[in-house]
Amino acid sequence: MKALLQLIDSEENALKVLKISKNKNFNIVKKDSGEFFTKENIKSYMKQFPLRMHSYGRGKSKSFDKIWSISITESNQSTFSGLSIYFREDWGSPERTHSLNEQKNLVKQLGGAVVDSALSADIFVTNLGDDYENKDYKSILLIDENEFCKRAFTHSALTVPASKIKSVKGDASRLWKLLSARDLSSIKQGLALAKAVPEEIDNLIEGCNVAKSGELIKSTRFTGSGPAQIYLDFALLNLLSLAPNNSKASKIRQSIKKLSCKLNAIPNLVGFDNLIELAISDDYNNFENKDLNNFGLMPKLQSFTLENQSHGNYPKSIESLKGLNAPNLKKFVACSTAIFDISNLKICEKLEYVDLTDNGNLKSIDSLAGSSKSLVWLSLSGCSKLGSINALQGAINMRHLDLQYCESLKSLEPLSDCKEFSYLDFSGSGVNSLKGLENIILKDISVSYSCQPKDLILLSELISLSYSDRDSKFKISDFTIGEKEY
Repeated sequence: MKALLQLIDSEENALKVLKISKNKNFNIVKKDSGEFFTKENIKSYMKQFPLRMHSYGRGKSKSFDKIWSISITESNQSTFSGLSIYFREDWGSPERTHSLNEQKNLVKQLGGAVVDSALSADIFVTNLGDDYENKDYKSILLIDENEFCKRAFTHSALTVPASKIKSVKGDASRLWKLLSARDLSSIKQGLALAKAVPEEIDNLIEGCNVAKSGELIKSTRFTGSGPAQIYLDFALLNLLSLAPNNSKASKIRQSIKKLSCKLNAIPNLVGFDNLIELAISDDYNNFENKDLNNFGLMPKLQSFTLENQSHGNYPKSIESLKGLNAPNLKKFVACSTAIFDISNLKICEKLEYVDLTDNGNLKSIDSLAGSSKSLVWLSLSGCSKLGSINALQGAINMRHLDLQYCESLKSLEPLSDCKEFSYLDFSGSGVNSLKGLENIILKDISVSYSCQPKDLILLSELISLSYSDRDSKFKISDFTIGEKEY
């Protein structure tokens, strides 16, 4: 039942959950007042409630289950008890089928029923957009498969029986069986148990330490083969995040300055207050998350790299930087990902080096406006949907700018405040004029073929010139720049 509260992300879904509650004979009540959640007051409460899904900033929003609770008997308080769930499974890869089977088993373990028909289900888990338009499903609570995994199976959503908690107290080996599984669902169950018995976390991470360089030294327990290491790292980082203050694990967490790991899901990274360098690569296109909402505040983070191992093939890659809160970030690298939303970079006003190469879904870099004066190196090469670089107005320290194959980009005028470039490349872009470069010292430039030869007269100090004259009748020898002929 408790999973329902995790799935409320809109007024429409709230009404559907309300309908389910009536059919199942339970109430949704406000924790502080005991007031019922009803159809009559649903609009006013939804307006007052800043949903986490739509307000990603840390510290201000609360998930629905933090404010509301389900009023039912003790015997029915497991996560999915009384709920019937249908999983669409008529398409997808063998890996996805395996993942769905894991989800089904976890739903059953947590008291739910998996049904064979969407029309007989309370919740319909799908990845097909067409299902949302199907009139037959209008009265059913539809939820995206990735959102279901991320929100229904959160640590707080997993109900841990008192008998199970008692069984692992003083016996970390039983807890380790879950945490060491090559299966995210089992690991999350183990993390829910660890949260209930935090005193066992220090026993689990025995042997872990931090080197003088600030890098995490993993114990033998958390060291494995390539495939196993992905899951072990996920478990270890989550355990460190869960560790209570003043514990041995929390001291290790606070001492870490550098982290580099390959993962298939973004772990909770909360309390890593002294982390300076962070590098995360995906497990060959297998990221479970679409954003960084599992991150906590990282006040000292200066370098962050997101690496896509699949090199351009990114249906399961990170799409948004929501959750990133690193006010002192200076270097950010995310190449060949599915990112289309970098709005959280507006918090990072000290950025100097940004590499967003081959992010074909990225349409806006407006969030870089706050760091325009500190930016020195920027690559937007291959960002084919990017239509404007207005955020670079005032980029007086910019020296390296790569705009290759920014096919939607037409103007360089926002660069007029720049002083000097050691490298500027906009070959293959949609730029058709050099207006904006009149007063800039250009030491190396690659010009897109769509530029008009007459625009080159605007350039005064040019050491080397590369001109792509595809589909052009002009030759380099036709150009005059200052007093030098080419």
